[in-house]
Amino acid sequence: MGAITDYASEHCPLFGLDSSGRAKIIGFDFYGSSSSNYLLWDAPNNKLTMYGTHLSLQTDSSDKNVRINNQTYTTAASIVGMQCKPRAGVAMTAGIYGAEFEPGINSGFAGVSICGVASRPTIKGTAAGNITGVVDCFEAALGSDTGSVRTITGPMSCLHAINNTHGTVTNGIFVINADAAGGNTAWTGFLRVAATGAAGVVVSSDGMVKDPEGDTEAGYISIYVGSTRYEIPFYAIA
Repeated sequence: MGAITDYASEHCPLFGLDSSGRAKIIGFDFYGSSSSNYLLWDAPNNKLTMYGTHLSLQTDSSDKNVRINNQTYTTAASIVGMQCKPRAGVAMTAGIYGAEFEPGINSGFAGVSICGVASRPTIKGTAAGNITGVVDCFEAALGSDTGSVRTITGPMSCLHAINNTHGTVTNGIFVINADAAGGNTAWTGFLRVAATGAAGVVVSSDGMVKDPEGDTEAGYISIYVGSTRYEIPFYAIA
């Protein structure tokens, strides 16, 4: 009990009255080592706020996790399992991250694999029930309000790949690593765009500025199929 006392030396229930005039607990204050560090549960506003320091949610064993909204809903409505919308209300001098994940293995220890984020949309069971919309592992939507006149100096992208690796990577480092299909439905293709011109993909008969038959390529993109390397040439326009 000593450890609990260290982190929650005082706790003060907040009382209110229900519609019949009866007392009820509407919140709770948990104080830490100083009066400026405390956790407030505001029941009427469905809010849990940590003041004065970071809020840590941890389990005591590596085979246990923090679970949020692990349930089956029985009301037909839009389901959002978790929401995080931080906003800047002051001029910023540093970047803004909606979420940050950094799993790792400490120095001196071996491991098997590391996955930063696993997104696994799954259609359960074998009974009927079609999906009339899309199924995406990730949706990346860039945008700004209509009429915005702001200038963004850096590039905008749905994926920003950075490689800061040191050491040996036996099978190579890639921006995308695709496995063979694991079910009875094969991959249809590598990329799909809604129409010609979307995302810089243009369908045009002999419409390239450069002629692959006569012009010298400026470089190439390497792709691997299995362990075999292939090269896709590209040409400099300007």
